[in-house]
Amino acid sequence: MKTSRTWIGTVLIASVALASSPQATAQVTWQNRSPTPLGRTSHAIAYDLLRAQTIVFGGTHAYLTRLSDTLMWDGAAWTRLTPATSPAARSGHAMAYDDNRRVILLFGGTDGTASLADTWQWDGSTWTRLSPATSPPARAGHAMAYDAVRGRVMVFGGSDGLTYYGDTWEWNGDTWLQLAPATAPSGRSDHALAADTGRSRVVLFGGSNLTGSLADTWEWNGTTWTPRSPVTVPAARAGHGMAYDLVRARVVLFGGYPPYQSSTFEWDGTNWTQKNPATVPLARAATGLAFDAARGRTVLFAGQSAYLGALSDTWVFDGNDWTLGAGASSPPAQGDDALAADTARGRVVAFGSYSSGQPTTWEWDGEHWTAMAPPSSPPTRQYHAMAFDAGRGRVVLFGGVYGATYRNDTWEWDGSVWVQRIPTTSPPGRSHHAMAYDSSHHRIVLFGGFDGSNVLADTWEWDGTTWAQRTSTTAPSARAGHALAYVAHRGQVVLFGGVSGATRLSDTWIWNGVGWSQRNPPTSPSARADHALAYDTVRARAVLFGGEGDGSNLPNDTWEWDGDNWLLRPTTTAPAGRTGPSLAYDVVRERTVLWGGSDFGDTWEFLPVTTALWDAFGSGCPGVNGVPLLDQLTPGQRPWVGETIYPRITNARPSSAAVVALGISDSVWLGFALPANLSFLGAPACDLRVSVDVQLLAPTNAGGTGLALLSIPNDPVLVGGRFYLQGVVSDPDANTLGLAFTQGIAARVGAR
Repeated sequence: MKTSRTWIGTVLIASVALASSPQATAQVTWQNRSPTPLGRTSHAIAYDLLRAQTIVFGGTHAYLTRLSDTLMWDGAAWTRLTPATSPAARSGHAMAYDDNRRVILLFGGTDGTASLADTWQWDGSTWTRLSPATSPPARAGHAMAYDAVRGRVMVFGGSDGLTYYGDTWEWNGDTWLQLAPATAPSGRSDHALAADTGRSRVVLFGGSNLTGSLADTWEWNGTTWTPRSPVTVPAARAGHGMAYDLVRARVVLFGGYPPYQSSTFEWDGTNWTQKNPATVPLARAATGLAFDAARGRTVLFAGQSAYLGALSDTWVFDGNDWTLGAGASSPPAQGDDALAADTARGRVVAFGSYSSGQPTTWEWDGEHWTAMAPPSSPPTRQYHAMAFDAGRGRVVLFGGVYGATYRNDTWEWDGSVWVQRIPTTSPPGRSHHAMAYDSSHHRIVLFGGFDGSNVLADTWEWDGTTWAQRTSTTAPSARAGHALAYVAHRGQVVLFGGVSGATRLSDTWIWNGVGWSQRNPPTSPSARADHALAYDTVRARAVLFGGEGDGSNLPNDTWEWDGDNWLLRPTTTAPAGRTGPSLAYDVVRERTVLWGGSDFGDTWEFLPVTTALWDAFGSGCPGVNGVPLLDQLTPGQRPWVGETIYPRITNARPSSAAVVALGISDSVWLGFALPANLSFLGAPACDLRVSVDVQLLAPTNAGGTGLALLSIPNDPVLVGGRFYLQGVVSDPDANTLGLAFTQGIAARVGAR
């Protein structure tokens, strides 16, 4: 057989890569995989009667991040629309459908710096900014409704932060006109309006001003405001939502603050009646309602929760009960929960239960979040920790805090039910601790946390039956809000950062199953706490994201620990900085999953722009020891740029000549179609599967194993290059040709 030096193989790969498309500068990337709209508060919602669509614009997401997206609900799912132009990001604005002009009108709001006074209209495909000669003063927290009597959209109230407005304006299609009714409600903001078209009235309820929350009901008849005196009145509130149910001729009211409300009321023109639905959405304020006339349902979307922050759920009300909309397919926006990757079932599991009324156990399959319905669940908590015990196929949860109760219970999730374990020994109750599964020692490792009075520095291990405290000559200092991950290729657990008192930390420690040792890499992430770590098994890196740094800084940088050093990984896009995100590695889809954190409800995935591939195809033909196999010296190793791989032939004839054929094609060689059956050469059971452009020497030893070497230069132009391999072994007893063949390998050069 003809042989060549290994470097020839690298030249061949280079030639393949040079012919491929140019590679992106970044080697890794974040992808936003959020299946539902981002959680939000103080958004605007209106029903487009002409197009039978509910439209939402803007709002505040988390940490005062204002949005400028346009969403459309069709009764089944939300769609993010991409108009050519859009209003600037804002919250506290208002919208109403102008039935006379068949558009949705938007006015005002705040961008976080100043109140706004711009007017926009939505025609079903794009936003257009209008230029009226006169406009209401800039404001937020106002309300809008369509006055069917006069065929005009009206605005009432709002605030610019200094003044609570009690003025009434209407839009005539060209400009805003201020009206001067004889009577009017007091100045206020965060009230609600709904157009009672059956009675030709616009109904106002509640809001707030310097006197506090309000509970008054007013009606506008096109000329003046009239106070109403119903026998039954909802509690004073602001930030509630209202919509007119055309089918039942009722104004529906939901939510509000303070405190956060989950009550549903209806106005029939004379009195308010509280409804008692069997199912109730989570209490909230800064929400919105719209009536979907095509489907005869009132739609509730998002809002502010007392505990979960900005919600992203959708509910529909049929006059009797609330039903969770089909589009609400992700956990509610919240932080301080936990993720764990169930590698046995190929699912990422999320658990969070700081508030009742929402599903607390969710699973991510790479495309969708699914709310699980176990018969029982761990009690309410936050700042707990989870890890997947791969040896026993269970997600293990420990600790957390609820109110002033620091829990020390242990629970396991098997994909269907939560089961509480009752070990003879347990760590003291705590929150803000971290856990990771050490597969070398078949233990879950727990370190540190906060017990309500002190930060902790203890190390514990869970063996599936009980907890055992471990001691170490040296150990990390007491801390909370740190992160752990098991670095499989080193057989070590890595710890980074955390906080002790007011001091945030940036130290790196390693647990080897016996003791702790500190590492001093040349570069490290900045000091932080409440960040997250997860180990990427394919790229052999522990990925770090998020947290809170000094001065309440929220970095959104991404770092990786390779076992020796921290590497800053630049990306073209990244999730917003946050505290309390959760990370887990999805082994099936080979990417790191991020969910939530500090009121965020988004889902992101972190992965290489071009991953290395090593996939077997076809089958080999037998020799004296059976069918030889082609794999690698290091299980799971892949062809990464700048690294060396060792293709290995096993199960072959001992002490024999062997090569690994390397080619640029698996479909043609020297004009012959591949795979090519070798019957005509005396090997009827054998197929040549790759073009033999280079031969890498791999003579077998006495055990029937042959090892080749293939170095891939550290040149980014190689990334994405494809090549193919097949092992060939000299075996006179195999067939007339005297050769045995392995299966084929299809490979691609990737970048870590």
